[in-house]
Amino acid sequence: MSRRHVLLWSRTDSVILTFVLAVFLALQALHGLFLVVWGLGLVRADSRAGLDLLTRPLPSEASTSVTGVVPHGNVTIEGVERMVLVFHDPSVGERLLLVAPALLTTLAIGLVAYLLLRMLPSLREGDPFSPANVRRAYTVALTVITGSLLVPACAGVTGAVLESRALGTDPSLTFTFGLEGGTVPLVLVGLILAALAEIFRRGARLRHDVEGLV
Repeated sequence: MSRRHVLLWSRTDSVILTFVLAVFLALQALHGLFLVVWGLGLVRADSRAGLDLLTRPLPSEASTSVTGVVPHGNVTIEGVERMVLVFHDPSVGERLLLVAPALLTTLAIGLVAYLLLRMLPSLREGDPFSPANVRRAYTVALTVITGSLLVPACAGVTGAVLESRALGTDPSLTFTFGLEGGTVPLVLVGLILAALAEIFRRGARLRHDVEGLV
């Protein structure tokens, strides 16, 4: 069997990848549904899920320890170098703020998986450079770039509001944009995907030009 034949996209490859993406998309949908149900207070807040925890930097008045930080309401503080706020029996508003960043992440990942799933039939038919695929490829790139910026911003805003409610202090916005938070790598991935989308666009235009000559 030649190397060229091994690298060809087969129907089996398409079926396997379609199944994997469909299962992954279903799992993302279930995860998103659970986040919505939890955020609306339809299930009990359970610390094992980790949704009632919020990690924040130590306040300026407690730069070395959380010992001097006094929470308000049904909130306890854990952690040493960073402050971990534990919301016991949070309100619906607090629940929605706690799950907002995770819900945005799930929606972005689900949208990317859905668009990739929609692109697979054209690969199976040997026509990847269709105008619809060009739009989908650009949407995937835009989703990755936007999500990599929007999710940390959302986490910073919701974290500041929750910290303010828990400690009775003024909101202190903290945004994490960098290598540690994964923002820079995801933006780079989004730019690479945008370049691939441009390749799809030029391929679609080239195919249209060739068909016009026939």
